[in-house]
Amino acid sequence: MLAGTLVVASFAGTGWAPLAQWQPGVASAATAAVTYKLVKSDEAIVTSGVKQINYSWVPSDTKKGTELVHVLQIDLSNPYVQMNALSGKNGSVTTGQSVGAMTKATGAVAGVNGDVFNTGSSSEGAPLGAELRSGQLLVAPTKLQGMYAFALTKDKTPIIDRFAFSGSVQAADGTKFALSGLNNSSYTTYPDKTASHVNALYMYTNAWTAGSRPANSGTTPMEALVVDGVVTEIGDGVQIQTPIPANGYILRGHKGKDSGNFILNSLPVGTQVTSAYNLVSQTSGKTYGESDFQMIVSGHTLLMDGGKASAFSRDVSGVSGSADRARTAVAYSQDGKTAYLVTVEEYGSHDGVTLTEFQKILTALGVWKAVNLDGGGSTTMITRPLGETATTLAHPTYFGTTQRAVANGIGVFTTAPAGETKGIAASGPKTLFIGQQATYSLKAYDTYYNPIDAAGLTPSWSVSGGLGAFGNGVLTASKAGTGGTDGEGGRGD
Repeated sequence: MLAGTLVVASFAGTGWAPLAQWQPGVASAATAAVTYKLVKSDEAIVTSGVKQINYSWVPSDTKKGTELVHVLQIDLSNPYVQMNALSGKNGSVTTGQSVGAMTKATGAVAGVNGDVFNTGSSSEGAPLGAELRSGQLLVAPTKLQGMYAFALTKDKTPIIDRFAFSGSVQAADGTKFALSGLNNSSYTTYPDKTASHVNALYMYTNAWTAGSRPANSGTTPMEALVVDGVVTEIGDGVQIQTPIPANGYILRGHKGKDSGNFILNSLPVGTQVTSAYNLVSQTSGKTYGESDFQMIVSGHTLLMDGGKASAFSRDVSGVSGSADRARTAVAYSQDGKTAYLVTVEEYGSHDGVTLTEFQKILTALGVWKAVNLDGGGSTTMITRPLGETATTLAHPTYFGTTQRAVANGIGVFTTAPAGETKGIAASGPKTLFIGQQATYSLKAYDTYYNPIDAAGLTPSWSVSGGLGAFGNGVLTASKAGTGGTDGEGGRGD
C-alpha cells in the first residue's frame, strides 16, 4: 500500500497558512527583535544512509518572509554510502557544467555545487581552491588567506581544514625545482601579494582543457611535455600544442627566469624526470599524500567550528556575505559520522540569507564544523526521488529550473547491491485544479531504497475525500480540498 497527500484547489492564488504563530511580547512591534525558528517540513529517503530533509526558517515577525532550507543528511558509517568530488564536463577542471549534468554523468544519487570560481570571459573557470577526486589531486590548493576545504579520507573521516601544496621536480642530473601548483589559474598570492606564475613552476594534466596555461599570467612560457617520466617535447617561449596524454603532464615555467632555465638546462628531450607532491594542513602541520583522501572540494570562508559560529576566515564581500542570497555549505557532526549538504533557496518570494544568518541556521541544525561553498546563482541541489531512476532539482535555483554551469560539486553515491522489493511509491502531481486530469504511475524500491523495475506490478488506484475519480490510472479532480491517493500494487501474471 502507498499513500500520498493530494491538494485540489478551486482557483489559483490560494494562500498557505503560516507554519507557526507567536504570542506578542512585552516590547512593541517596532522595537522587538526578530527571532527565527527552524521548522521541519518533510523528509524523504534518497538511498540507504541518505535523507533529504526540508525545513522552513520562520521569523517571529510575520511581515518578514520565511526562507526554505534543504539538507542532505549523509550517514558516513553506512557501508554503501560514498561521497566524491564532481568535476566539469568530461572530467575537465576548466569546462564547467551543471550539477544535474554532473550527477547524471557520474551516477550520483544526489549532489550540490562546490567551489567558487572566476566567471570573467578571460578566465578559465577553474576552481579557486583545491579539488581531489577518487584519490587523485586535480587542482592544487592556492596561496590565499583563509581558504577552507572539505575533505573525506579513505576511511570516510570528514575534515574541514586549510591545506597547502608542497611539491618538487627532479631532473636526471639531480637538479630540483619546487612545484608551485597543479592545474591552477593565475592569481595574486596572499599575504606576499605576488603574481602566482612569475618565476614559478606549475604542472598541468589533461584535466586542464582550456586554451591557455593559464591566461593573464604576465609571463612567457617555457614548457616541457613529460610522458611516462620522460621529456618528449620542449616549448621554448611558446605553449606546447601536443595534447597531454593520460600518462603525461606539462611542466610550465617562466622563460628567462629560474623556473624557465630549469626546464631549458636540466630537462632536455629524452631525459628522465620525477615529480612528487603532498598536501599539508596549515593548522596541524600534518602531511598527506593525495591517496590518503577520497575527495576534497574547496570552499570559501569557515562558517562553523566546534558547534558554534566562527569568525569569517576570508573577506566575504566578494560572495555578498552581508546580502540575502542563496547559500550552499558542507558540514559534519561532532562524532564525524554524519555529513550535511545544506542549501537555502533564493527564488520568487524567497530572498535567501546573509552568511551570518546562514550560521544561525547551521547552529539550529546542530552541525559541528562547516565551510561556505559557492552561492547565489550557483546554489543547486540535486536528488533522486524514492523509486525513481533519474535525479532532479530538489528546489528552484535563482533562475528557476535553469542550472548554472559550475566549476565542480560534491556528489553522493551508493554502492548497495540489488535488494529485495521493499515498497512502492506513487509518481504524479500533488496539486490539481478542479477539472484537471493527471496520470499516476507506480515506482518500486528495494531494501536499500534504490529503484527497481515495477513493470510487473498492476496497481489499482483510489482517492479519499471525494476529491475525484480514477479511470485507467487517470485522476479527474472534481472537488476542492485535501485528501490522499492510495495505490495497491499486485504482481501481474
